[in-house]
Amino acid sequence: MMNKQFGAVLAALLLGTLPVLAVDIQFTGMARTSFAVTTDSGDFILAEQALHTALDGYGEKSAFHVSPAAAVSVDGKARFSIREAYIDLYAEFADIRVGKQAVVWGRAEGFFITDIVSPQNLEYFILADFSEIRIGIPAVRVQKYLGSVSFDVVWIPFSVPTIFPDADSPWYTPAMSMMTPHDVHMEGLSDGEVFGKVAYFGSGFDAELMAGFARDDQPVLDGTLPSPGTRYERLAVLGGSLSVPFGAVVARTETAVYLDRSFTARPSVAEFAIIRKNELVALAGLDWSMTGIDFSVQYVGQYIFDHADMMAQSEYRQTASFRIRDSLMSDYLTLELFAYVGIDPFDALLRPSASWTVEDGVILKAGADIFLGDSSGQYGQYRDNTLVHASLSWYF
Repeated sequence: MMNKQFGAVLAALLLGTLPVLAVDIQFTGMARTSFAVTTDSGDFILAEQALHTALDGYGEKSAFHVSPAAAVSVDGKARFSIREAYIDLYAEFADIRVGKQAVVWGRAEGFFITDIVSPQNLEYFILADFSEIRIGIPAVRVQKYLGSVSFDVVWIPFSVPTIFPDADSPWYTPAMSMMTPHDVHMEGLSDGEVFGKVAYFGSGFDAELMAGFARDDQPVLDGTLPSPGTRYERLAVLGGSLSVPFGAVVARTETAVYLDRSFTARPSVAEFAIIRKNELVALAGLDWSMTGIDFSVQYVGQYIFDHADMMAQSEYRQTASFRIRDSLMSDYLTLELFAYVGIDPFDALLRPSASWTVEDGVILKAGADIFLGDSSGQYGQYRDNTLVHASLSWYF
């Protein structure tokens, strides 16, 4: 609640300063009507009209951005949010951004390894567009560019956790029922988070190194049934990414080490406890194009050092993804297949789709989200939620 109030107040302040800050004002947006139906029961799992807008102003040494969004479902339930609302100041020593903002780091597609500054909105599991899944956070961001090298520091005054599905959502799981919703509030400067990154962008390779001290967006449980406590614990993270082209093929890697990360342990059937371990997450990927078709393959491995049997999470986790995309008919028709595949236990999420550009700014899209495999897996647990969907979007 406080996060929404913060965004609304900041947006009002931004709008009030338009005459002072802006020389040029631009208004853009997208209206979208979406439907999704489960193949198992034929029930509507999504039916809504959404409006995403962006108001941008540009001055000589400053700029601002506000992006309100609204959605109305078929049952009349309305939602309103302000994803981002910030002011940019362009000083000689650095660029400074203050306000609610979504920060995107890393090289992975569909995975969040070093890209952990902004938490995720998982109200619809991971089915939202990658550009919409990150939550805007109140932050101060300072960026400095020196030729091919850039420096980036982000300070977040209070933590904002991952948003999970509501209790009546088809994406709600029994494990979520034991979690107490997090009340975003400011406890003081000691509650803040800080991240830093240095990056190099060159013709031979791109590289990033990052570090952070933050509160984990993923909660852990501590206490006894039926009401264990939900806690968001501190951790430190070190990581980086590397992207190197080899002719028509681009090789990517991204790695993060989470130091002293908290995990949920089960000393007994009715008891939960917090146990701290170091965790390694690493990705390797290849991107290439052949006969006009784009391909991408990624593999992600996760390993918990000094694993204990009482931990709820397994010692190893392996996930792969692949994407095939082709544009036809002068790029008016785009066909794509994106898939996540879990290994041990085997499960998968297959996402075939087709999009047709009716005219400039008007796009019709249809596809499916197919869940397969072991019911204990991240994707297999939603086997009954396999769905087909369609949307019509108008950009302005």
